[in-house]
Amino acid sequence: MILYLFIWQEIDVDIWNRLLAVRNRKILKEDEVKCMGDMLTKMNDYMNRLVGQDDLNRKKIEKALRSLAGIYR
Repeated sequence: MILYLFIWQEIDVDIWNRLLAVRNRKILKEDEVKCMGDMLTKMNDYMNRLVGQDDLNRKKIEKALRSLAGIYR
């Protein structure tokens, strides 16, 4: 059986079905990529919060060490 597309083109049904299957797989993969991208964004946000908290803790420790060094002089 042959499908007629745009009147001038013809394509075999088996080929058409393969094209549809490839298109459907592509759509699924695009959805997976989007989900992974969203997850990566959340992970980056979490890492940035941790880095910010780490910097804050480091500054507090440095301040405490400086004040202790001033006491013992």
